[in-house]
Amino acid sequence: LKYSNKLKKNKKSLRKKDFEAFNVLLNFSVTIENNLQYSEKQKYIELAKDFLADEITADDFSYSFMAIYEGISPKLGQMRRNESLELANVLKPSRPKLSDLLARIYGSCDSFSPDPDITMADEQELKDCAQILLVELQKE
Repeated sequence: LKYSNKLKKNKKSLRKKDFEAFNVLLNFSVTIENNLQYSEKQKYIELAKDFLADEITADDFSYSFMAIYEGISPKLGQMRRNESLELANVLKPSRPKLSDLLARIYGSCDSFSPDPDITMADEQELKDCAQILLVELQKE
């Protein structure tokens, strides 16, 4: 990470300089991002419960889910820039099934609109996503 950041400062790329090191860093980054997503588990559970109990609308669920999901990237970016030792604390075994699920739900939320003329995902699809999310997260 330090080497990659040093190269970036000199407008060079780790990928071009050392492809093997780039792949190692990329794999670590994916694992860390997956685990940061998992650290938001309770927020995802509460959101799914609220939506399934009709305490929030499909639109609220969609925007809130996307906000949680997208909130990870700035955290990870800041940790990378600071070469934070905290990164080592989230370098645990990956949960690829969860990251795939979150990415699929994100796609459904991104495709949702309360306007039935322009939506590509409907409220029932979001309810199904929330139910699957709740079941998967409560297994852990």
